[in-house]
Amino acid sequence: MLKRVLVALVMLVTLNSAVADPTSEGAHLRELALTASQISGYPMPENPKLRVLIVEPEVINAIVCSGHPCPVLGLYQDQNVIFVVTGYTVHDTDVIILHEMVHWLQHNSGEWAPVTEATRQERYVREIEAHAADQEYMINHQHRCRADNAEDLGDFCPNPAGVVGPPTIHKGDPQS
Repeated sequence: MLKRVLVALVMLVTLNSAVADPTSEGAHLRELALTASQISGYPMPENPKLRVLIVEPEVINAIVCSGHPCPVLGLYQDQNVIFVVTGYTVHDTDVIILHEMVHWLQHNSGEWAPVTEATRQERYVREIEAHAADQEYMINHQHRCRADNAEDLGDFCPNPAGVVGPPTIHKGDPQS
């Protein structure tokens, strides 16, 4: 059932398509992945295999929240697939994808156990790193969240006055 829902609701873009067509969405995803790597400090995999699926909220709800509505905007589960909820602007979607790409880079770095085996504290540290990266991306790209997204993105979204959430923490910094 979930496979049929995914097939019906997704737009599939692969990171490798950038090689074949530099004007494709794959080139944009490759640029986002390189940016995520640069910001987070995790290396890019040699032969990146990654799919980004833009899906209806119900798809992520089925995976994460047993089918109940939940505030999850993106998801990466150690399987080289990123799920992103549809309905956001291109810039907001880029921030969500970059955040999930940090999780993809964490997974591919070999420095972390698979998410299913990670402790609560390890999952928390991964989230802090990913949020720090998306925060830096938003600041560097002068991105401001839409007012109706601010609640979903919480403290990591710059507020209208321009005050931002937690400081940027890079992997390897003494405070991380």
